[in-house]
Amino acid sequence: MRKTKFFKLGVDCDMLCGFSLSVLWRASISSRPECSLTLGPYEDEARDVLFGLKPLSGFVEFELMVQRYRSLSIDANKLCIFPERAIFGDLNAYGFTLAGLRVFAKIDKRPLPYFCKPYILNGKNVLRGLFTDFENTLEFRRAIEMVVNAEHRRPGENHAILKTPLHSDLIEKLPALAAQFLPNSEGASATERLEWRVHGNID
Repeated sequence: MRKTKFFKLGVDCDMLCGFSLSVLWRASISSRPECSLTLGPYEDEARDVLFGLKPLSGFVEFELMVQRYRSLSIDANKLCIFPERAIFGDLNAYGFTLAGLRVFAKIDKRPLPYFCKPYILNGKNVLRGLFTDFENTLEFRRAIEMVVNAEHRRPGENHAILKTPLHSDLIEKLPALAAQFLPNSEGASATERLEWRVHGNID
């Protein structure tokens, strides 16, 4: 049976929280097109924590959790995804991925649901989280969409910068991934079947 949870003792999780907050804050103040998120009214509070004007424990709206990607198709430890808004009910949240670690940050006056409590890292010395299969995530679908869209770019066109850097493993294994995750269609290439899935032409 595959493990669903992981943990590591003796970890300064506040250091990870501070690092994650710094990534989100830098993305919020950045003018780079791939950094489109904003921390809104929490931007100054995040800055004060990062510059030592306020303790991390005083930023009670900020709570951090992590997941570890795993995959049977690619080396999940090489996955990196730029910071962006995250979906978690109606809470204000953000996420990014670094070296296969999926970071989730809630910055909202409302607390995370009770079932999340064991996985909130703030103030802890045990790194605890859940494994998640990359192929079952929204990030995987977005990555496939980007690969398909990139194949149809014409020379000389201006295109927005991709928000999700794709490791070469994923691009090289596109046909195999298509064959594995999309139904067979007679006479269609793997890329064509991927394109149909992306644009909703098959279930």
